[in-house]
Amino acid sequence: GRNEACTISGLPTVELETVAFDVEQCGSCGCDYLTVNGKKYCGTSGPSGAVAEDGVIEWRSDGSVVESGWKICWATRPPSPPPAPPPPPSPPSPPSPPSAPPAPP
Repeated sequence: GRNEACTISGLPTVELETVAFDVEQCGSCGCDYLTVNGKKYCGTSGPSGAVAEDGVIEWRSDGSVVESGWKICWATRPPSPPPAPPPPPSPPSPPSPPSAPPAPP
């Protein structure tokens, strides 16, 4: 879109994978650009392999040409914490004593 400004924060520190990247390019990325670690990406060269060390990427676009845009994913997911071990099985209940027949009156 035109005249966009967006900051995406909280990214994990893993490599980025560029799925699609086609934004306006003019000069040294002065029109539409994505910034990762202070480096601007524009045209059809996205940030594949870059790691957002500060957990932030920024997008800016001007008011003129609009291309198809970009889609970026994490190349690998950050490690998940290990699953909690299952609770130990509970010991079997002792059998109930057999009921005595009622005493005769």
